[in-house]
Amino acid sequence: MKTKVFLTAILSVSLACLVGCSQQEDVNVNELAGQMASTSFEKTVTRSKTVTDGLTMQIVEWTIVDAEKHQIAPFGYVFGDGVAEEWPSVVYNYEQGDINEDGLGVHYTFTPLGQGEALNVLYWGNSLIIKGDTISNASAPIANLKKIVADLPNTKWHFEKSEYYILYDTLEKTDTIIKPVKRPDPVTGKPIIVMDTTIKVVKEYLQDTLGATSLIMSDYAILRDPSSKANTLTITKYEEKKKVNDAGDALVADGEPTTVTTTYHWGVASMTSAKRFVLNIKDDKTGEMSQLRLSGFDKGKGLLTIGNDEHKIVNE
Repeated sequence: MKTKVFLTAILSVSLACLVGCSQQEDVNVNELAGQMASTSFEKTVTRSKTVTDGLTMQIVEWTIVDAEKHQIAPFGYVFGDGVAEEWPSVVYNYEQGDINEDGLGVHYTFTPLGQGEALNVLYWGNSLIIKGDTISNASAPIANLKKIVADLPNTKWHFEKSEYYILYDTLEKTDTIIKPVKRPDPVTGKPIIVMDTTIKVVKEYLQDTLGATSLIMSDYAILRDPSSKANTLTITKYEEKKKVNDAGDALVADGEPTTVTTTYHWGVASMTSAKRFVLNIKDDKTGEMSQLRLSGFDKGKGLLTIGNDEHKIVNE
């Protein structure tokens, strides 16, 4: 009887120990997960989201402005045809909360320093989920957009390319080269000076440019009205062709020169950097949307590559 009571007591203590140890392990795991989430959360200083709608681009950036004070602030910027707006920044204190029920993600509370609504934020996969909106891009694109907005509007660009008709010919002529050389005398065997004659055929390659068989020019006027904020784009394409006459010694017109001018409205579609980006453009006449790929943009150097053609700035 005493043995049975003793064994029961040992079993009870063992179970209590197992339960206690299991609970302690859970606490340690949760604490570790929380510490890891806090470190990961603050390691990425800025998270952003960019949304493009037609000719309008909207960017929001959440940036940790002071990690020691646990302060974060959203920055917003909208730019497009007829719009340019920068949101006033509100600084929030962030506080880490519990791990999400499914074990994926950690809850944070963002409390504004002044008046405003506190936000319940889920930090998951290095993304911030705020009111169902996922902000995950670990970059700060507002600076690039502002640089484009500052430098691109109200600039004009020119490109031209010519192809030439060239006549090629080959002339052959004979050169006689006479020079003194030492040779043994056929009788005495002593060295004597004789004149050596060498005949050499020389080819001369000639080319003559008759002129340009084609001339292609393109002009881009990328404008923005300071009052209405309307973004307008005028593209003018000029092409002139020529052909060789029947005699083969001159160029004559091959049809009439053509000039096509199209007007658009524009907005920024996407950005790799402030030097490389894509514009959405909308045809004023047809309403059709298309894109312009721009690269190598340097207003200071006066260079802009549109498609594959390097344009130069037009200084007026």
